[in-house]
Amino acid sequence: MNNKKYFLILFFLLTCVYSFSQTLDNVQFPSNIKWKQIETKYFVLIFPEELSDQAKDFATLVDACYPADSMSLGVKAKKKWPIIINNTLSESNGYVASAPEFSELYSITPQTGFLGSGTWFPALCSHEIRHIMQNEKIQRGFTAFSGWIFGNYGTSITSHFALPSWVWEGDAVLTETLLSSQGRGRMAQFERGLRTNTLNGVRSGYDKSSLGTYGSYNKRVQSWYVMGYHLTTYIRQNYGIDGYNKILEISGNFSCMPLILNIAVKHVTGKSLKLMAYMRNFLIFQEFSHV
Repeated sequence: MNNKKYFLILFFLLTCVYSFSQTLDNVQFPSNIKWKQIETKYFVLIFPEELSDQAKDFATLVDACYPADSMSLGVKAKKKWPIIINNTLSESNGYVASAPEFSELYSITPQTGFLGSGTWFPALCSHEIRHIMQNEKIQRGFTAFSGWIFGNYGTSITSHFALPSWVWEGDAVLTETLLSSQGRGRMAQFERGLRTNTLNGVRSGYDKSSLGTYGSYNKRVQSWYVMGYHLTTYIRQNYGIDGYNKILEISGNFSCMPLILNIAVKHVTGKSLKLMAYMRNFLIFQEFSHV
């Protein structure tokens, strides 16, 4: 396929999205909420009026997460991202959206022992602000160009075309673990499925894990979070944060290329992702079998 045909197909894929002005994939807030806003050093914090007493604590916490979340990626935010504090749902969660660019944090502490004895909001902030910094890191080269042409949609499509979900989530789980005394990387519950499979001789290769096949008729496959945590940890331990950043930078610069992450990993490490996943599985087996 010549270059003209390739870029024509890519242009068609980038433009075949619904023409909404924004995509807020969430339930509507109650209409009687009175919103308040605090502009911190790094973010714009938006919250319901009844959280005014806690808002300063929230603001201090999100700003405290910023330096550590951004430092290892070697990037600074080009703007102040809006962060919405949501206390209207019983769900405990959070997310970062890139079209438009904002984050929403659910302030309700989980009742399931999700973080053991850890504190919910600090871990949530560390994880989600890492996603914000990932978005800033990937906006370079072709990814930045697509954002200039198509706005937030262009950036969102190309960045997720370049980096699969396991990179986004695994890196964020690793960050929440490194930057606190808690984090899912320290919890046996987080990887109990992987431990069970490993000790029973069930191994999932890179392709099956990265495609997000969470279960089948005869076995359960690790999630993007678990697989991503172990694989990003393996890359950083063996090739350093500079090697890891180089992989992200190549992926962002050439996000128009299919399987660019695989190419970037091979270029930086000399090994394929499939080989790395195999070596990671071998090390995990050794670790689990000696416990």
